[in-house]
Amino acid sequence: MPGSDEQSITATKQPWWRPRPWHRQAFQVLRAVLALLIIAILATKLRSIGWAQTWAFLPEHAGFYLATAIGFVIYPATEVMIYKSLWGTGWPSITAFIRKRAYNELVFNYSGEVFLMAWARENIQRTDKELFSNIKDVNLLSGFISSAITLALLGALIVSEQGAAFLALNQSGNELALPVTIIALSMMLIFVFRRRLFALAGPQVLVISGWHVARGMAMLLLQVAQWSFALPDVPAANWLTFLTVQMLLTRLSFLPNQDVLFMWVGIAMAQLISAPEAAVTSMFVAAGTLSVVVQIAAFVLTTRFGRKPAV
Repeated sequence: MPGSDEQSITATKQPWWRPRPWHRQAFQVLRAVLALLIIAILATKLRSIGWAQTWAFLPEHAGFYLATAIGFVIYPATEVMIYKSLWGTGWPSITAFIRKRAYNELVFNYSGEVFLMAWARENIQRTDKELFSNIKDVNLLSGFISSAITLALLGALIVSEQGAAFLALNQSGNELALPVTIIALSMMLIFVFRRRLFALAGPQVLVISGWHVARGMAMLLLQVAQWSFALPDVPAANWLTFLTVQMLLTRLSFLPNQDVLFMWVGIAMAQLISAPEAAVTSMFVAAGTLSVVVQIAAFVLTTRFGRKPAV
């Protein structure tokens, strides 16, 4: 049968790496399994410390919880300003950017960009090519700036007083090799192929990069403030190790829920600061849980009341 022959020939010409529908489902299942594994390990650790003791050390300072709320708002607020310069959108569009972040945090990385593209097609008078190009450029710049901040933090940590203790946790070097290699390669590729990758004009790149730098620095300061509210006896400079590890984890986009993962890693590194293990554990449990709850609440509320955000 000629038809079947043509179909078989076409099938054989399809590249082996072409994405299949089950690929994404398998990836989501794998991420879910990894997340559950991390939660199980975390639960075992909490049990060994003592649930009652962990509960007793939960942060009481209102600033700890306020910092979480401010940190949640900073991301979509800066994206409103970034895309306002590109699309002319206003503050009512912030619900779309809140949902974008919730998608990335709760579903899988870059699902938020898929949502934003779909939203923009309905609300922004631009061609699909221009919308996709803008989202891609903003994302690349965000990744480049975040990677640069991460490497700067890592360099500062290594030469600091905490450097020796941090390196002692990574005696084989393998723990740092993967994230540092990925970060360095991604930055190098973006820089080398910047003329082909970016469609934005030079001034636009500088403005958007400025917003990314400001947001990154604000989030670092806010994170230190949150931890200091929970553990005021720990010098602010001692949080450099935790900041660096947190940034390293965020650069590995294929990892499962990073708030839960960092909760686990933070508890494992409690020995690096002079504070009761139960207090450090409670702080990271509260921060990680609160972050997930806020993301879910924001997703539900913006889905219910912000289906078609005004621009």
